[in-house]
Amino acid sequence: MALPTRYGQWQITLPFSLNNDYFGIPAETQNFITPLTNAVPILSQFNVAGTNPSGSRHLKTHPSFIKILASGRGHASVAFGALDLNATDISTGSGVSNTKVFLFRISRITSPGISRVHNMKVWASDMSDFIVKNSSKVLFKTSKPWLQNFAFVPLDLGNKNLWLPESLPEAQNLRRTDGGVTIHGSGDADVSQWVYMALGASGTLPLGEYGRIINGHPSGFLIRITYNIDNIKPFWD
Repeated sequence: MALPTRYGQWQITLPFSLNNDYFGIPAETQNFITPLTNAVPILSQFNVAGTNPSGSRHLKTHPSFIKILASGRGHASVAFGALDLNATDISTGSGVSNTKVFLFRISRITSPGISRVHNMKVWASDMSDFIVKNSSKVLFKTSKPWLQNFAFVPLDLGNKNLWLPESLPEAQNLRRTDGGVTIHGSGDADVSQWVYMALGASGTLPLGEYGRIINGHPSGFLIRITYNIDNIKPFWD
């Protein structure tokens, strides 16, 4: 029996030192609301089977562009779409969802005190009900070049190097498209590397719906993007 379609949301996390809130609500619970910094983060999803969008990855004009992914813990915006990972059949053993690809970028940096985004980390929120089940993982791979038709397979579930961290990683695991560690602008040269992601599960996972949007809110599949912002311009990046 196949698992129903699952949907995912992501949330941004900003440094506590910024004291960044919106009427007392932490910015990470809102849809791209960063009133004190005005460095607006975006995840752009592309068609993994499409042609290479390099050169216009910061735009919505390339044929491989699909949508901007919604952000926020329980605050999905109608203007953005969910990350649809489809149904996965685990009736005969391990199964892996369709592989999706997206990138992280900043749509604009307009505050005078902000000049870079750095220390980008991708991880699975501890609110995600899918990953707390036995033998289920979020499969994750970053790549500098475009990997057309890349797909995870059930065998990848045994490769720990392909598991998305389930807590905040110590080291940065998302870099700029050329391998650099900082983002200074909003153009094609300042997008992140490609992020390929899928859900994998063994046949022991209880059948059910994980991360499905119920009454307009996700039931618990969240990917977190954590990063720092400041005005430091190092000699290396």
